[in-house]
Amino acid sequence: MFYHTLRTVALAAMCASAIVSVSSAEIRLHGSGTVGKGIVLPNQSQIEKDGGDTLAIVTNGSGNGLIDLAEGRADIAMISADLDFEKGQVEKKKPGALNGMDLQAHAIGANKVQFIVHPSNPVKSLSKAQIAGIFSGKIKNWSEVGGNSGKIVVFIERPGNGTRATVEKQFLDGKGMFAGGRQLAAPKQLVKAVSQTKIAISYGNSSTIDKSVAVIAGVSAKQPLSIVTKGAPSSDHKRLIAAIAKASK
Repeated sequence: MFYHTLRTVALAAMCASAIVSVSSAEIRLHGSGTVGKGIVLPNQSQIEKDGGDTLAIVTNGSGNGLIDLAEGRADIAMISADLDFEKGQVEKKKPGALNGMDLQAHAIGANKVQFIVHPSNPVKSLSKAQIAGIFSGKIKNWSEVGGNSGKIVVFIERPGNGTRATVEKQFLDGKGMFAGGRQLAAPKQLVKAVSQTKIAISYGNSSTIDKSVAVIAGVSAKQPLSIVTKGAPSSDHKRLIAAIAKASK
């Protein structure tokens, strides 16, 4: 009788352990800092509750997220640029990394990318052509766009980041930004750098721009935000995507 009771207790404990294991499955989510830091991390508890799984989040850039997904280090990728364009950028960085991969993008929202300068800068508006000239390196002095004479300092993200990719696609015909741009690791660093540099220009979105900088009028870009799966999403992934889309509203 005692042995039977112990066996029953042990079986019950094993069942309970199995239930906990199923309910606390972990999904590895890698990629865009705009999606990860702007949407997922601030709402992680609610997303995990709505999606039914725990998340392991790594914000290492849209391109790196796709590479991690392809190489099995992530279950889902986050990107903040057009998928086909990002795939092209990855191909430049790591040829063959995504060959034959059935990557599917699932839209969760969009950001508005805007261009920023120091508040003291007299230049308040620019055209698309002027932005293209500045970020390609063809326009190098503020006097060329109606400002005071002086060198234009351009702060940009490192290659592989979604906001940079959006600017390159929509303003530079997919070409890379000029080599003279000062590269920083994270979007928020761009804003801080511009706020401290009177002759600088950069870009940001709703999750990074604050009152320490001035927004240039007359020009902006739409930045798509997506979750990427390898093939059709599983039922677990569908719930997670819906939960992230809900949090982005």
